[in-house]
Parts: sequence; C-alpha cells; structure tokens
Amino acid sequence: KDSTAEERRVGAATASRLHALIAPYMLRRTKDQVLNQGEDDVGSTELLTISHKNDLVVWLQLCPLQVRLYNAFLQSEDVAEVLNQTKSPLAAMTVLKKICDHPHLLRTTGAADMLVLESISDMVDQECSVKMQFVRKLLRQLHESKH
Repeated sequence: KDSTAEERRVGAATASRLHALIAPYMLRRTKDQVLNQGEDDVGSTELLTISHKNDLVVWLQLCPLQVRLYNAFLQSEDVAEVLNQTKSPLAAMTVLKKICDHPHLLRTTGAADMLVLESISDMVDQECSVKMQFVRKLLRQLHESKH
C-alpha cells in the first residue's frame, strides 16, 4: 500500500521467481481435474474417486542414546518448571519429540547440559535415531522393489 512502483516491481519479480522454484514441488488440483463431467443429457457432475490415503503406524524402541537423553531431560529443571506450572509444557514436549525423532534436532549445548556424554561425537553417529534407521530400511526396500 505504501510501497513505491519500483518496490512493487521488485516484489512481483521476486514472487515470480519463488513461484517458479517451488512450482514443481506443489501438488495442485483444479476443479476440472477432480470433477468428471457426465455425458448424459442431464449434464450431471460426478466426483472422480481419489485413491485412499494409507497411513503406516510403526512402533519403534528408542536407541540407548535417545533413552539416556529422554530420561535426562525428564529429570531436568525445565521439566520441573513445567510440573510446577511456571513454564509452558509445549516447549518440553517439543524437546521430547526432537529426542524421539533424532537427537541432532537438539541444540548441542542443550543436549550436553541434559546429559554429560563421553563425547559429543556420539551424537554424530547416524545410528542414534531409530526413526532414521527405519526410514533408510524402508526406502531401500521400496527402491529394490521398484516402487
């Protein structure tokens, strides 16, 4: 609203470049792609069937490093503050989720504060996340089966 003509031109050009970069990764369906026009004399519109989404739920045990980090965090001052209702539980739940997803998602200093590791290089080990191990194995199987 308060921008100059040049600022609007640069903004439009930047938006256009951004759109061109992300367009191949965006899935868009138009109404024409979803609706199939019937060929009868009534001109009815019939919904195409879209394949059903299948979710796969897999329960995995945490690796030893993840268990140690998880337990150490549960004993931390952050969790005590949540239990005393002086801190929001959302941040603590996010840390626990990151530990379960992959310890690399934690800030290194935070992980070191929670648990004195023999070496931070323990966290560099790619086997410290059971989710990543599972995903690698699943991708390998999908690739081998030409999926």
